[in-house]
Amino acid sequence: MQLSGALAGGRLSHALAFVGPAGVGRGTMARRLAAFLLANGPKSDSPMPWQAELKLMEDQAHPDFLALGPDESMTKPEIKVEAARKLVSFMQQTPSRSPWRVALVEQAEKFNRQAANGILKVLEEPPVNATIILLISDLEQVLATIRSRVAAVPFMRLSEQDMAAISDAQGLNLSPSALKACNGSLAIAQQLADPKASEFVGQLQAGVSGRLPDDKLHGLLAWCAANSDLAMGQVLQALSQAARGRQDKALADAYFQVLALDQRRQSYNLDANATWLEIFAIFKKCAKSAAGR
Repeated sequence: MQLSGALAGGRLSHALAFVGPAGVGRGTMARRLAAFLLANGPKSDSPMPWQAELKLMEDQAHPDFLALGPDESMTKPEIKVEAARKLVSFMQQTPSRSPWRVALVEQAEKFNRQAANGILKVLEEPPVNATIILLISDLEQVLATIRSRVAAVPFMRLSEQDMAAISDAQGLNLSPSALKACNGSLAIAQQLADPKASEFVGQLQAGVSGRLPDDKLHGLLAWCAANSDLAMGQVLQALSQAARGRQDKALADAYFQVLALDQRRQSYNLDANATWLEIFAIFKKCAKSAAGR
């Protein structure tokens, strides 16, 4: 494994980017690596137990661990320059409990430009005994100056076979259709373990293809508005797969229209119900187009 080899050889980068979709283990791996480093440093012939460090991290009580992410109070959450300054100051301090210091940045693609530029110095001139771990969904969304200064560790979506094994081990009892809807994400699997959520996802898939009965529309719209991230992921996944499978330009156009609507909703904090009404209008247009061919 890439990380274990780097640790064994004492070659762990001072700045790591765990790149991949949410729900595939990036955060869990990052925290366990951080706990190991806090207990041992990057290389140890006789590793010390790291569980006590992890417990302190989870309790937000470890003096040598810093976790930060976007300001969720903003209309469009981002990581601001104040957070970048806190990160730089933390990395320049001397460890107090552990042999190492670790900073973890979630959703690092949401650094605004000023904040991203603010951390360049600590990436260019890394302090001793310190590591930064960035969690990033899409490396292309990060400034090139940051991309060039971090070691990227890719995290792939889990296979349906792996998802089924994890589902059984955790007692989620997901149906084959729900497992497929997870698209390799354990986070989505845990959401779909709720039978009501799984039922609405099934209705949503019918809605994408224009097969949803009118009497189900109101309830589905309300659910989509209340669970926009999960619902949007399902819609985009269904449109993408259908467009590729059928080589259908109308479905490909629908994909980009829906994506633009969701980006507009998030950017301007628009009413989710109105956005989903527009999205379902796109589904109906696609269904009529398909029926006329």
